[in-house]
Amino acid sequence: MQDILRLLIRERRCAACHEPFVPEQAEETCPPCAARLQPRTGGYCPSCGELASWPSLPPSPCGQCLSKPPPWNGFAFFAAHDGLLRELLIRLKFGHEPGLGGPLGRLLVGRIPTDLAIDAVVPVPLPDDRLRRRGYNQAMELARPIAKRLTPGRSPQHGLLRRLTAGVPQTKLPRAVRRKNLTEAFAADPHAEGLRILLVDDVLTTGATLEAATLALLKAGAADVRVAACARTPRRVNL
Repeated sequence: MQDILRLLIRERRCAACHEPFVPEQAEETCPPCAARLQPRTGGYCPSCGELASWPSLPPSPCGQCLSKPPPWNGFAFFAAHDGLLRELLIRLKFGHEPGLGGPLGRLLVGRIPTDLAIDAVVPVPLPDDRLRRRGYNQAMELARPIAKRLTPGRSPQHGLLRRLTAGVPQTKLPRAVRRKNLTEAFAADPHAEGLRILLVDDVLTTGATLEAATLALLKAGAADVRVAACARTPRRVNL
């Protein structure tokens, strides 16, 4: 009886499937879901996360980054935007489940070097009308556990970057049009000057959003900008 009571006290609901399970330590997902949420450790570009066909390959720069490096100084992501990770990010973004930002953000922070010196964690902002409709910014929800780990005692600094124009949602545009859609879409606060910033978003597809946001922060005088995205869209659907 005591063993059963101990198990019931330890039991929790899986953050992904909501089924009850008994964690061994501080796991937030049940073993079957955890097995489907594994980090991408190879077969990607370390500068932008572009995915190679074979995950077993060592990380190596893609042709695009060799010819034109991105404006940020470092990049981290958790895994490809498919399977259970994609499902959870869709639920976070469109399913009114902001609570998923915590466990997903903790997955992402595990991919960021522990010795990285950061002054501010900045979520990519949403246009005001989209923020009002959704009620929250999914990038902010992901950024909360990251800021807690990298900048103890400080919340994500959403005021350092703002969206100037709404524009057409990036997901509705072809790859070639996305950068043009984001021209002068962001402005950074002067207080970004001299700061080492980690910019956080949910998904990197073409990189246009993170590139425009990074350039705005650098224009405001940020000393260093690095980016982190929970998922990287494979090239085969980078349309």
